[in-house]
Amino acid sequence: QNRPKHLLLFLNPYGGKKNALALYERFAKPLFRLAEVDINLIITQRAQQIFDIVTSKSIVLDNYDGLVCCGGDGTFAELFNGLVTRTMMDCGIDVKHPPFLPKPNIPIGIIPAGSTDTVACCLNGTTDIKTSIIHIILGQHSGLDISAVYNADAVAKDDDASPSAMGKPRPQLLKLFASALSYGYLGDIAYDSEKYRWMGPKRYDYSGFKKFLANRGYNAEIVVHLDRRGKQDPNDGVRCLDKCNRCKKALCGQGGSENGGCEENDTEPLVVRGKFLMVSGANISCSCERSPQGFSPFCHLGDGLLDLVLVRHTSMFNNLRLLLTMTSKTKKLSELPFVEIYRTKEFRFTANGQGEMNGGEIAPAISSEMMRRSKWNCDGEVLLDTNIVVDCIVNDKL
Repeated sequence: QNRPKHLLLFLNPYGGKKNALALYERFAKPLFRLAEVDINLIITQRAQQIFDIVTSKSIVLDNYDGLVCCGGDGTFAELFNGLVTRTMMDCGIDVKHPPFLPKPNIPIGIIPAGSTDTVACCLNGTTDIKTSIIHIILGQHSGLDISAVYNADAVAKDDDASPSAMGKPRPQLLKLFASALSYGYLGDIAYDSEKYRWMGPKRYDYSGFKKFLANRGYNAEIVVHLDRRGKQDPNDGVRCLDKCNRCKKALCGQGGSENGGCEENDTEPLVVRGKFLMVSGANISCSCERSPQGFSPFCHLGDGLLDLVLVRHTSMFNNLRLLLTMTSKTKKLSELPFVEIYRTKEFRFTANGQGEMNGGEIAPAISSEMMRRSKWNCDGEVLLDTNIVVDCIVNDKL
C-alpha cells in the first residue's frame, strides 16, 4: 500500500561522470516499468532548474507520491532546498526570514549518479544504483536531518509567535544542507574548482592538490552549543543503522526536545577560537568510496544533531596525516591530536575571530593575514557569506 504509483523524477545529465541518463535507461527505467510506477521525467539543462520548477506553481506536487532525483549530492541538495522552500510558500511563511522550517509532506528519493554520492551511501550503506531504485519502488522511508544556514549579519525581527521562534530575531536563511558544510580547505577547493569544470570530477583532485600545497589557515571564532549533561558524545562508538533507536527517540521527541537535540535551557555555549585549516559541520557521517569513515563515523541520520569538525592549522606533515586518515578504512579523524569534534544542534561561526580582536580593531601589521577569508562549501555549492549560524532540524519526510 505504501508503494508509490506516480513519481516526478529530475535527471541531471551533467553531474559526475555525465552518465546519469545512460544509468537511468539501463537500470531505473526497466525496474520502474516492471513495478508499474508512472514516471514524469524532467531532464535538467541548467543549474537551479530543479529549484525553479519545484517552487513554481505550475507543478502540482499533490499529483505525485514522491520526488526523485538522478544525479549527485548537489542535485539532491537542489531538490530538497526547492521542496522546503515550496512548503514554506504554501504555508505562507517568509522564505527569507522563516520563524521555523515546515516539514514537507512528500518524500524524496535519490538515484546515485554523481562523483561521490555521499548521501546515497549513508542512507543505503552503498552507492549501488539498483539498491536505491528498489528502496524507492518499495516505498521505504528513512528520516534525514537537514541543517539550515543563516546569515548572522542579516537579522530580522520575528513577528511569528511559533513555539520554535519564541519571538526571537531570526537571521536570513541562506541555504539548507543534508551532508556537510565546510569552510577553509574544502571551501577553497569548491570555489577554485569552478574554474576547471571542463575537467569533470578530476577538477576536485587538481584544486585539492593546489590548496594542499598552499596550506592556508583561517582565523575564526566558533560558538558551539553543547549539552550540559554531556550525553552528546561524537565518539560514543554507536553507528547509525537500520531502525536506529537514537533517531527514533529524536523523531518521537524523546531526545530532549521537539527537534530531537537538546532544549535550549539544557545547553551551554563553548567558544572556540584559533586558526583553522578546515571547519566542517557534518549532518551525516559523509562516508563514501573515497572516504570510508567520513568526517564522523558515529554521526546519525535523524537525531537532530550534527557533528562539528574543527581541524587546526598546523604543518604540511599533519595535513598529509589528515588526508591519509580521511581515505583510510579504519582510522578516524577524531584520533588526530589537531582535530576536535563536537556534537551540537547549533553553532555560530565568525570569520577572522572578530570576537577576540577588541571590537574588530586589528594591528596593521597582521591585518592582511587575519582578514583572509575562505568560502563555504555547502553540499558542493559555494556560499560567499562567511559569518553564519547553523541549526539542525529533525525531518522524517526527507
